[in-house]
Amino acid sequence: MTRSISRRTELLALMLLTFAALMGRAHAQAAMPKFLTVTATAPATVTPGKPFDVAVTLTIAPRYHIQANPTTRDYIATEVKLGAVKGLVAGKTTYPKGMETTLQGEKLSVYEGDVKVMVTVTPDRTLKPGKIMLPLTVHFQGCNDRVCYRPSDMQASVVFLVGKSAGAPPNHKGSKKKPAL
Repeated sequence: MTRSISRRTELLALMLLTFAALMGRAHAQAAMPKFLTVTATAPATVTPGKPFDVAVTLTIAPRYHIQANPTTRDYIATEVKLGAVKGLVAGKTTYPKGMETTLQGEKLSVYEGDVKVMVTVTPDRTLKPGKIMLPLTVHFQGCNDRVCYRPSDMQASVVFLVGKSAGAPPNHKGSKKKPAL
C-alpha cells in the first residue's frame, strides 16, 4: 500500500512539474515584443529661469501602433511623465494628433512610426550651473492588428548642462554715470 501511495505521489509530482514547465513556456511566448524605442533630446545648455523644450521621440516598429493622447474611449493613452529633479519644473506636454484608423471594425486614434512629444521644462532661477540628468517615463499600450498588449512603461533620460543665470549685466567698477540733466 505504501509503495502504491509513493508511486502515485511520484506520478503526481512529475505531472505537476510537466505542467509548470509547459505553463512557463506558454508565458514566455505571450511576452510583449519590443516594438517601441524612446529617445529624448534637450538643448545642450539651458539657462536658469528660462523655459526650454525636451523632445521625446517615440519610434514604433512597423505593423504596431500605440494609443494616441487623447485616445479613443476606454483605451490607455500614451503619456510622457518627467521624473522629479530638484530645481526643474515640468510645464505643458504637447502630444501630436493621432492617426485615425479602423481595426476590427472599431475607429481608433493611434500613433505609428516616429512621433514627437514636446515637454516644456523651466529650471529654477537659483539652479546652480552643472550637469543634470532628467529621467522620464513613457506609459503606453501597444497593439498590432490582432492583439493589444498589457499597458507598459519605458524609461529614458536626457542630459544637459545648466549654464550661468541670465541676470543683469555685470557692474563694471570705475565707470561713472553721467548725471541726469
